[in-house]
Amino acid sequence: MFVLFALVLAACAADPSGRDTSNDPPSSEEDTAEASEGAPDAEDDGEAEDAAMTDGEAADTADASEEGAADAVAPPEANLTDGCATEDLQDLDWFPDKVVFDVAEGISATYDGNVKLVTIDRPNDSADAVPLTVALVQCGTTLPDDVQADIVVDVPVQRAVTYSTTFLQGFDLIGRTDVLVGHGGLQYASTQSVVEAAEAGDIVEVGNQTSPDLETLAAAEPDVIMVSAGFSGADPTEPFAALDVPVVPNASYLEVDPLGRAEWMKLEAMLLNEEAAVVDVFDGVAADWDELVALAADVPEDDRPTVLTNDPFEGTWFASGGESYTASLIAAAGGAYVFADEPGSTLPLDLETVLERGQDADAWLSAGSVAVTPEQFVADDERLGLFAAFPDNVWANDADLGPTGGNRFYEEGAVRPDLVLADIVAILHPDLLPDHEPRFFGLLGSQAGDGAEAGASG
Repeated sequence: MFVLFALVLAACAADPSGRDTSNDPPSSEEDTAEASEGAPDAEDDGEAEDAAMTDGEAADTADASEEGAADAVAPPEANLTDGCATEDLQDLDWFPDKVVFDVAEGISATYDGNVKLVTIDRPNDSADAVPLTVALVQCGTTLPDDVQADIVVDVPVQRAVTYSTTFLQGFDLIGRTDVLVGHGGLQYASTQSVVEAAEAGDIVEVGNQTSPDLETLAAAEPDVIMVSAGFSGADPTEPFAALDVPVVPNASYLEVDPLGRAEWMKLEAMLLNEEAAVVDVFDGVAADWDELVALAADVPEDDRPTVLTNDPFEGTWFASGGESYTASLIAAAGGAYVFADEPGSTLPLDLETVLERGQDADAWLSAGSVAVTPEQFVADDERLGLFAAFPDNVWANDADLGPTGGNRFYEEGAVRPDLVLADIVAILHPDLLPDHEPRFFGLLGSQAGDGAEAGASG
């Protein structure tokens, strides 16, 4: 199809009008001279006067011809995922395959001719962050003069670098990890295609996002670098300022709705012109999610088990607030979260406060590790054994680790909330999914002695 499209472009470049000229009379200078030799001089003078054009009229005619060329070129039937335009036709609809962000609240996109404009509401973790505009321009064409953008990226991108494992599955689900040439934190990666590419040397380690390996990055020659927007209020693009490479922040972590967080996979697909592929993937995830939500919605309020999450870290219990991703998951699964009425996304609490609110919780999620025995879990603070859910209904989220120890709950789970939700529904309401074996979650200590190690997020 691309070859056919290129031939059409070439043909229209040769004759902007797009019409068949094979049967037209000769129009060489010699033929024109011969035809005018027999004409009377008086008529020649009159015709010359009648046919005279001002410079402005000639320019108008030229402009009309150019517009005719654009009109004559048919837009592609699908986005170009490999190769560039052969003519700079800015008004042509280069992106017949488009996406809309229906669930995510922190990102939006519009399409116009050869440009996709992406607006990221909070491109950094600062409270006073201002929206960022990213222009994705069909390669082979130029950004129109009237389009304003903070970052410009030519698409489709052929070489990309990422700085969070939560981005990797977005490329994998559309079968395009082949564009990845570097990643920061490869030791945490659990996506099989990425692990294999790293072992083959096709994806290289490029250092920490806040202190990147600029030399290795430059050698990798990326077309774009995708970074996490969530780094203590700092501009996440600043460490890469010495490189002449566009840096795109990803703020998916701010989404409270799990499906909205997953929808950010569309941004990665937009960089590759793979909108058609990602729509199919995301629609499938959304359908499975909706089916599970409907299943749990039938549970009466009085029958919803109470749920506690997390455990202390260096003396502080960072519980999820009522306006958090975790609270949304528990509610969708038909659970009653003990801190659902607390505003915010994170609650730094002491153990006494958590005991007061959550000691009688029916289930305890994302606590400890499948590799840690209950005795080891309470060794540092015996009060952890006072919770009603201990030890028989304490579930760790590190049951599924990649070959290098990366935790798939943080990586695959970020874009497959339907799989995470299925686990939680099965834990809270085993009668609703009697045949489901939790994948990301496992009981505290259930893999102790198996050589398993707790995973980590990238």
